[in-house]
Amino acid sequence: MLLTMLKIGIERAVMTKFWNANTFLHNVYLERPVYVYPVEADYSDVVLDQDIGRLHQAWDDLQGNRNRDAVYDFLAEIFSLVGWWAADRKVKSRAARIVARCGIRPAAVIEPFAALIVVAAYPVKVDKRTGSKWSRVLRYASEFKVPSEPLIEFIKGKGGLNACASRYSRRLRRRARHS
Repeated sequence: MLLTMLKIGIERAVMTKFWNANTFLHNVYLERPVYVYPVEADYSDVVLDQDIGRLHQAWDDLQGNRNRDAVYDFLAEIFSLVGWWAADRKVKSRAARIVARCGIRPAAVIEPFAALIVVAAYPVKVDKRTGSKWSRVLRYASEFKVPSEPLIEFIKGKGGLNACASRYSRRLRRRARHS
């Protein structure tokens, strides 16, 4: 996972003009990575297309693998992409851009995890219940997972996909009652 994130970071350092790629790579080799998150980062269509390609590859890997745990790798890819976007504070705008880039009619309110699940499977339709469950699992993880813990271990430690989804739903109901 860390190697994948490092690889993605280096690709973005090279592909986007707002990173100082030489400094980033030099510091990575010194084991002191420097992450520069400018206020207004130019996120080019080339990088967006790379993100779409990674999502499609993760979906294809999931579809080609009948292992029960294959879904965790797919969800981890989506989770890490939203994590990169969150670091730039551009999650919703990039989710909207990626949906539009794929030619998918956006929902009135774009939930980033759900949008990326739909984009990853496009043009195939993901079952609404399954997509909703996966999105709730990822939202639960984004709120309660500590950064050092791998996503797969977090989900399994909380009882699996269904348990995480129901925990998140319970939290939403509690919030609605108290607001």
